[in-house]
Amino acid sequence: MRKSWFLYLLATIALGQSPPPTFNFLYHFQGPPNAWKPPMILERGGKFYGPGQGGTANLGCVFELTPPASTGGAWTSTILYSFQSVQDGGGAGWLVASNSGVFYGVTPQGGSPGCTDGSGCGTVFELTPPPTAGQPWTKTVLYTFLGGGDGFEPNVLAVGPNGVLYGITGLGGRNAAACRSGCGTVFSLTPPATPSGAWTKKGLYEFAGGADGWSPWALVATSTPDGRAEVYGITTNGGMTCVPVGGNGCGLAFALLPPAAEGGAWTKVDLHIFGAGADGAQPGSLNLGADGALYITTGLGGLYTCSTPFPSCGTVVRLEKSSPHQPWTETVLYDFQGLDDGAFPGALAIAKDGSIYGTTADKGANGFGTVFHLQPSTTPGGPWTETTLYTFTRHDGPGPTWGSLITGEQGVIYGTARSGFIEAPSNGLLFRVIP
Repeated sequence: MRKSWFLYLLATIALGQSPPPTFNFLYHFQGPPNAWKPPMILERGGKFYGPGQGGTANLGCVFELTPPASTGGAWTSTILYSFQSVQDGGGAGWLVASNSGVFYGVTPQGGSPGCTDGSGCGTVFELTPPPTAGQPWTKTVLYTFLGGGDGFEPNVLAVGPNGVLYGITGLGGRNAAACRSGCGTVFSLTPPATPSGAWTKKGLYEFAGGADGWSPWALVATSTPDGRAEVYGITTNGGMTCVPVGGNGCGLAFALLPPAAEGGAWTKVDLHIFGAGADGAQPGSLNLGADGALYITTGLGGLYTCSTPFPSCGTVVRLEKSSPHQPWTETVLYDFQGLDDGAFPGALAIAKDGSIYGTTADKGANGFGTVFHLQPSTTPGGPWTETTLYTFTRHDGPGPTWGSLITGEQGVIYGTARSGFIEAPSNGLLFRVIP
């Protein structure tokens, strides 16, 4: 096998071709009291960070993974912070890093009592590294959600210009027939002018349900040429009525544009409304490319039929910017067929060469999802080429859920898989794709 690979490598070099991407597992999460089933990861200085289940009280934690000093050595997992109670936050759901080394995160519950089951409406927190390595990190609650119009169950954060945090709550805000607990909100948190001051929370938008969208799920923040923030996001429901998601709407992509004057209202612009046809339905992940385009996966929709109760297999689409207050131009890059290519795509990462890596939660040769690569056509406007890099098995597959993908140092792609199968329980895996 090694000889065959070596000969193939020599042949590709001789032909002036690059060898195909390689896939391998790096770390198997150990389970309680250590971190397990991380929903996402970050990379900083060759180390990996993320929120996960586990911790000393088994209520969730923030962890650090350090690679071995030499090839073949053991990885080191360190718990940076363990949540100790529901009031403490009840576990991190999302994590972002600042340039100063501070992490910011959200907990979907915790903080003030109330909301749906009395377990708290959620918090935004800061995790500060110690001045001396090996000492405890410091966790500080920056904001506690109150429910109702203030929103609850925060699930995503992004760092914008001037250190302002932007995020979404999946619930709260305006009520509607389709979302009686509120249709979700977009908010900002502005850092204080002095280190001891309080952060300022502002509600930027409350979704109205129906054609306006509801259940915001992903968000990215960027800056305009004059240094102001622009926010892009997706809702999993709302927009156009469609059958695949019970008539609740196929979801949409939106932009929030800043006001012309300080203190004014932000403007929501619908960039694309999904229609359950070729363009897909129920968008689930969102990436902002270096080209300024948005790359989105839809868990449903597309041209091909998958097994019931999901009549379609999902898509990867690209939205190209047009004028600021107009819909963007949508291009379907790939329709999943539910065969060896997988079905129901989740996370994406965009490589330096503009190609795309992603995961699917189901199908593939073994029926447990895949890691795939999408390569753009050499002809402008031509079809993209899909290659399946890895097919998960019962023992390592992501099952009904999926983790995150990131582009790390030297363009290497890293991701997590979170198995959900009782027959072969897995605490989660960290994998790597070398383009």
